Amino acid sequence: MSEVKVGPYCFICEKRGHRASQCPQRPGQRILAALVALGLMALPALGHGWYDTDCCHDNDCAPITKEAWPQGRDGDSIITTKQGEGRTGPGTRIRPSKDEKDHACIMHGRVMCVYRAAGA
Repeated sequence: MSEVKVGPYCFICEKRGHRASQCPQRPGQRILAALVALGLMALPALGHGWYDTDCCHDNDCAPITKEAWPQGRDGDSIITTKQGEGRTGPGTRIRPSKDEKDHACIMHGRVMCVYRAAGA
């Protein structure tokens, strides 16, 4: 009987003689992995999906966790979200929320938009 020689096995091309790290088909795998990684990095940019880009570019909006009206201010409120705290002002835009929560877009300490739930 002859002795069967067993060498390294490549799971990419399913052949013996080289390892997966040395597979000639691997460059395609690297390109695929890079495209998948780029796609996954883009997911946070998709973010909330329904916030208007002219308010916050879909990155600085979040549900409101706290809202306070300091005395002596003319209707301005201080709004807190997971993005931070900001003050409303005359330029703050009010828009309808697309769920049952109030949301705010805060950029550099200023509330750009407030999304109010129906009946709020």
